Amino acid sequence: LWNQYAELFPDDDRGYAGIINNIRQQGEATHEIILTSFERWRTATPHSEMMKEKYSAYCLEAGNEFYQRNDLASAANCYERILVLDPARSKAFNNLGSVYAQQQQYRSAIEMFHRAIELDSSYADAYYNLGNAYIDSGDPSSGIAHLRQSAQLGNSRAQGELQNRRLTW
Repeated sequence: LWNQYAELFPDDDRGYAGIINNIRQQGEATHEIILTSFERWRTATPHSEMMKEKYSAYCLEAGNEFYQRNDLASAANCYERILVLDPARSKAFNNLGSVYAQQQQYRSAIEMFHRAIELDSSYADAYYNLGNAYIDSGDPSSGIAHLRQSAQLGNSRAQGELQNRRLTW
């Protein structure tokens, strides 16, 4: 039914949103089927804010699930899709940086964390991840400085790490 609606009214976001909701409710949909549906929606209404928001939310959720399963390539693909839709999404930069850090691509990870912080200077998790990326890349002084910033912003993991190192923030 929603497919017919989307064909009759290709500029109406409700048709594409309905298609995707139905696919997700069936529970057996693969990630690729959902992505294909979002891409169809994006092609039909490339400037739709509703499409961008729902597509980004789906990609963030899927990316996080892939990350938890250690499917880093699929997680990175999801976060990159978000950045194509909206290059001002600090969470996507942070999460993509986490993928790169897991892959020991510290230079790329550090760049992504910096971009997340440029977009949101109060993003405590990005400072935390940046600090750890610097430490893991062999630059502990920069790492500690960023862990301190994260701790000052209230990140309890950063506070705990600094306490374990007997450092203040």
